[in-house]
Amino acid sequence: MITRPASALRGLIAPARSLPTWESVEMGNWISPAAAMQMVYDDPAGGNTDFGFALLRREAKGHSNSVLDLARAKLQPREPTAQEAKAAELPITTAAHRLVLAPGVGETDDIGAFFQGYDDNAPRRLKLLAVVMTMRFDNDVMVHDMMSAAGSYAEMILARQHRLSSLVVCHRPGEGLSARAPHAHVLCLSRTHRPSGFAEQNALFKGEASDLHCNFMEEWRSFRTAWDRIAGQ
Repeated sequence: MITRPASALRGLIAPARSLPTWESVEMGNWISPAAAMQMVYDDPAGGNTDFGFALLRREAKGHSNSVLDLARAKLQPREPTAQEAKAAELPITTAAHRLVLAPGVGETDDIGAFFQGYDDNAPRRLKLLAVVMTMRFDNDVMVHDMMSAAGSYAEMILARQHRLSSLVVCHRPGEGLSARAPHAHVLCLSRTHRPSGFAEQNALFKGEASDLHCNFMEEWRSFRTAWDRIAGQ
């Protein structure tokens, strides 16, 4: 049997989407990774070496949160230089990124308006806005292979099976002299996404926080095992 590396398969499973712009949303100051951690409830079921899970609630630790701010933080793990800040409204400093939309949902040319609209139109009784999954990889895994695995999980499982839209980003901490392993984040919105717009909170998000953590972790690990077999890794 002929096997192909994940890099050769990344265009076969799901076509990549170009990242929309942030034209219509005014950007604030840079949000550091430490500040982003203050927005979320991290690892409710305990820490794991390969998978992290965090909940973004509307109100947490005495502050109001938004998906837009957390998306910005994930797209800017490193503070932009002055030159980068002059060149773009939102300089992207992450290694790779992709917006994955549920089937039938219209394409967007403005990711800022997309997340701003989600925040603005979320009912007040919706307490859980989104979750963030962190998929950790070995140090020798290439960025495109991380995106192949995490992006295909977001496309094939979250979007197509559960009708959930998400933002996938890949980080390489070693570029900033950190010993942390390369990893992907999947920022997954909690409302079912239909062609007509965002609807009810998806059934996947009902239950105790620790149970959500375990359920998503098991789903990712099952997918990762199958993906590695397909990719010949």
